[in-house]
Amino acid sequence: MLGVGVGTTLGYLTASLLYVIAQRVLDPEEPTDVIPAFLIGLAVFVPFGALMIGGWAYRWATRRQQGW
Repeated sequence: MLGVGVGTTLGYLTASLLYVIAQRVLDPEEPTDVIPAFLIGLAVFVPFGALMIGGWAYRWATRRQQGW
């Protein structure tokens, strides 16, 4: 679960960075909105990653209480 959350977040941030680079290469005259691309990524995927990490931590804590 931890890997899914972190992988999804890093994957989206990498994809948005590649999108910004591609926009600048294809149309250098047009200004690229860098901030909205990263803000969308942070707003959508960082909470998803945090939920995955929280779920993993909860599962780890409940297993420890049960004596695993």
